[in-house]
Amino acid sequence: GIVVSGDYAYLAAWATSSFAVIDISDPTTPSITDSILGDTTNLNWAHHVAVVGDRAYVTAILNDAITTINIANKANISVIEKDSIVIQFNGVNKPIVIRGLGDSLFTYLTMPLTR
Repeated sequence: GIVVSGDYAYLAAWATSSFAVIDISDPTTPSITDSILGDTTNLNWAHHVAVVGDRAYVTAILNDAITTINIANKANISVIEKDSIVIQFNGVNKPIVIRGLGDSLFTYLTMPLTR
């Protein structure tokens, strides 16, 4: 997933278990300011991202978690914590979708996830 806030895009990349901050202040030459690559401990199958203030919240579906990333310094981002969230319906884990709105973070369920 990707979300844009101000001059930056925030990208959660499931195939590589990664997260990146991209400077898009000049849309003709976007550039990665920092990234967390291949983090299967905190971002295994990173899927959705929401930005609230100086924090990015990323769903890590194969970790059954939401990972909080400090993005205050766009050139030096870091994982703050990982909160496990396991929700099942009829024995099937559900992916969590997150959205930021103002100073609030919302979570909700989507379709079943087949592993």
